[in-house]
Amino acid sequence: MKPNPAILLSLLVVSFSVMGQYQNHSGLKNKKLRLANVDNHQTFDQVQGGLPSEEKLPDWPSGGKSTRSKSGIDSAIVLDDAPLQLTVMIYFSGVSKANIQVSVATDKAQAKSYIASQMVTVMEGQSPAEITLKAIMPENMEVQSKFLSVEMKDPERIAQQKDYIFSLGKRWTSQIKGENLVQVINLEPIGSAASLWQLAAADPLPNPSKAAAGTTPSLATRTGIPAPGSTGDKTPRGPSRQPFSLWDNIKTDIDFELSDINNIRTEIYPDINPASETFYISPVAYNLRWNKEEGYQNFKVLYGTNNEVMFHAGLDAGITSKQLETTRYLIRKLMKAQNVEMLSPKIQLFGANTAPAMSLKSDFQGVFQIDPSKLDVTAPTDFTSPLQVSWSTDNKTRDMIVLALQNGVGLNGTLTFGTDSIIRKIPVSIAFNDKRNYGKIILEKGTWRQSGWQNPFPYPVKIRYMHALLDNGVRNDGSNYIYSWNCNGPVAPPSSRVNFNGAKIPQWFDNSNKVIQIWLEYDIMPCPACTQTLLQSLTTGLSGSSESNIVFQSMDLVSSLDAKLVQVRVKSTQADPAHNREAEISANITKDGEDMRIGPLYPGQDKRLSYQYKIIVVNSQAQIETSWISETSPQVYLNKANLERIMGRPIK
Repeated sequence: MKPNPAILLSLLVVSFSVMGQYQNHSGLKNKKLRLANVDNHQTFDQVQGGLPSEEKLPDWPSGGKSTRSKSGIDSAIVLDDAPLQLTVMIYFSGVSKANIQVSVATDKAQAKSYIASQMVTVMEGQSPAEITLKAIMPENMEVQSKFLSVEMKDPERIAQQKDYIFSLGKRWTSQIKGENLVQVINLEPIGSAASLWQLAAADPLPNPSKAAAGTTPSLATRTGIPAPGSTGDKTPRGPSRQPFSLWDNIKTDIDFELSDINNIRTEIYPDINPASETFYISPVAYNLRWNKEEGYQNFKVLYGTNNEVMFHAGLDAGITSKQLETTRYLIRKLMKAQNVEMLSPKIQLFGANTAPAMSLKSDFQGVFQIDPSKLDVTAPTDFTSPLQVSWSTDNKTRDMIVLALQNGVGLNGTLTFGTDSIIRKIPVSIAFNDKRNYGKIILEKGTWRQSGWQNPFPYPVKIRYMHALLDNGVRNDGSNYIYSWNCNGPVAPPSSRVNFNGAKIPQWFDNSNKVIQIWLEYDIMPCPACTQTLLQSLTTGLSGSSESNIVFQSMDLVSSLDAKLVQVRVKSTQADPAHNREAEISANITKDGEDMRIGPLYPGQDKRLSYQYKIIVVNSQAQIETSWISETSPQVYLNKANLERIMGRPIK
């Protein structure tokens, strides 16, 4: 009977909750702050004592401008508490117009310049005012702010001012940069691995205590694999209905997912014609694939016209040539245990020769309310070809999809393919923090002690174990051993490096033919900020529009002000490809005379830029910060004279 292919791909969004990684860094989120009991004669810089008691908020002098019985600041509530950011909501009443300036006191005198005050002008009826303080600090530093100062001034009568000092208890924390962080992992042997270092290269290997788990029948329980004939028909006829386990006779000391060894499922289907020496495999899953050179170039979000957002995701199985080589080795070893010599077994993708027939329309209609005519799916045909999924939707549905990606849930489903007699179901996942996206961390057996490993991924990685697959060295024995070492779970941030202390692993291990593969078992750690950065890098602007960068050049700011740092911040709706919200981007200038590009901005069809920028200068004495300046030019030159003109005062 001719195979009747049935390929079904379904993507389902599961329920999720919004969780921020750093939104409650000091335990202040949603907290209503207490007014500090401070002597009116004390200046804010002198307020460094213990926690004061609460007192009633004073009224703002109305000056005849308001007939309300209470005026001034009513309360201060923390909206967001990040390591280098604090957002507070200032509630006020009885004020026709006022300037509200917010600042913090720090426990280190030199840290005063790291956290600039912020001021907003408010009118009656605009309560609450949302104000965000941001810290610019050297790496690997922590600063404490016990108090928050809120100053309320009448812009028309400078003498009319009221100060409010609140108990805060905020921790500002800057992390060490990943590229400057090196950790040492002491490899602790587990089970039989503990006796390896006592052995010589020629000694028999210790026997691990467990058989690798699996439900597929052992090759030894099969009716038998006939020896391939040296002559006769060697034409493949398709997969048989009796698979065997690729991990048959593998022994280990710990339980772990065998998919951690490679991306090929444990069930192997031999061809109906054993003389063909052909075997059929299927992948563990189809995922987005990330690589060091291009990142997630197989995932794109494009904003079109008329509120249309287009998505494209290319997913693949991640089956590498190294994994195919390991699979052929294991097949040869298993066959040799059955007295079958097989020098070069052939491997094919299960179901690759069947014509695809797919249905995604009902799932996308039900979950995303996407027009079936705006969905396209192309199934893979071999190890290297991707599963292509493209669809378009509106901004509302786009937000739901992005939220799922940001929270680590992603889009999950199943790819089903096969024949009338054999059906295979393969998981499909579109999620940035799925560890299968990043592949196996393979260590080179000759250099792992000297080279260590550097995290190239865009997420922090928790390293759990180091494993090694070894041939037991016994002829006509199908057994292979996996030895494991505990890494005790250090977390390696992006770009950081780990070195290995392998004192309890023998030197012969590094160059022995018995060692087939060495790899690290790891987890990708949650990081919403990392996902947000990825999404921004993968999103392109409105179709028909062009991207633009703004060029800032410091003529003398760094040298004339002895600046440790000059930061330029830009905000504009054009920084959001969809033009739905005002987004902020920033960059640092460390040297005069060099162009510093900020972008991209998406100006739209007319190609006219519209943005605001501010300059922050930090030196050893103070932090200087301008107000927001409106601009349309693609190039801005910065010098001390211009900064003094913007500030309206001389700068020393």
